[in-house]
Amino acid sequence: MTQQKTGAPIESAPGYLEQYQCKDTKHSRTKQTIAALFTSGRQLTAVQINQLTNQNDARKHISDLRRRGMNIADYRLPNRQKVYFIKKDAL
Repeated sequence: MTQQKTGAPIESAPGYLEQYQCKDTKHSRTKQTIAALFTSGRQLTAVQINQLTNQNDARKHISDLRRRGMNIADYRLPNRQKVYFIKKDAL
């Protein structure tokens, strides 16, 4: 189970996590972690996701999650970074 910076465990979202299995266990776990981060209500940039998951391909995983039906929205900050989140009505 992944930890937030506060030390509290991130609750898994049962409906989302099981459907993001793939042959590569490492990528599957990363997608599950990212899905759990979003379903916990967090809004994160790709840089923050990369730091939390110790990966370097957050945008690819976000794209994959979107293709599999997760309603991930985004908006752009003044520094041109995108912030990703799940719309409240999509949960």
